[in-house]
Amino acid sequence: MRYSNGSDSIVSRGLFSQLIGVANCPCSDGKRRTVSRIGIPDTRFSAPGSVKVQGKTVTGFVSCDEDGYTFHAKQFGKNGNLLP
Repeated sequence: MRYSNGSDSIVSRGLFSQLIGVANCPCSDGKRRTVSRIGIPDTRFSAPGSVKVQGKTVTGFVSCDEDGYTFHAKQFGKNGNLLP
């Protein structure tokens, strides 16, 4: 499903479909990346995930609002210093 901010949700097939990725997700540096390794949601509006920056994995979480999905890096997580 495409959202107004340009992000595309990727969901699994089947009766109990769940979010497994987000394509064209805006990051804090203004670039759009694919969020992968979506984990079990910790709240109703966010789920853990990771993106690739300069060939390295940056962990964080993806949040959703009425405009679409946005990735937020954990500053003290794995390679968190690669995103502002």
